[in-house]
Amino acid sequence: MSNFFSDNEINLLKKAKEKKNYIHLKNKSDKNRDVMNVKDLNNLLSMHNIWDQNNFNMVIDKKPINYNKFSTQGNQYGFSKTGPDPDKVQYYIKKGASLVLNDIIYYSKDIKKIAFDLQEITNGKCQTNLYF
Repeated sequence: MSNFFSDNEINLLKKAKEKKNYIHLKNKSDKNRDVMNVKDLNNLLSMHNIWDQNNFNMVIDKKPINYNKFSTQGNQYGFSKTGPDPDKVQYYIKKGASLVLNDIIYYSKDIKKIAFDLQEITNGKCQTNLYF
């Protein structure tokens, strides 16, 4: 029994795994809608010491933006390492850039729950990314 997926969705996921096909499930559950909202995103972004060039990316017009263009030395903001600069990130978002947060499974208990649910259903590894 899944906490997030219907029996029909579970069968579709298992079949896709068996046949090594990609699948996109349209969100129809209120439980899934509550996994991430703008407040949760802001809290996630505030965890400044977890972000680096491997998991915090920006894209504009389908082209990646170089990490150095929107990051800064951490000591400017009291951080321990180079990280995304909030003002520069906001500048690119205003220009229409998309924010891509990779492998966020470890930073949100709700995301972790849905990822573990997927892993249980598919007997595989689940990576969680957020596109905003």
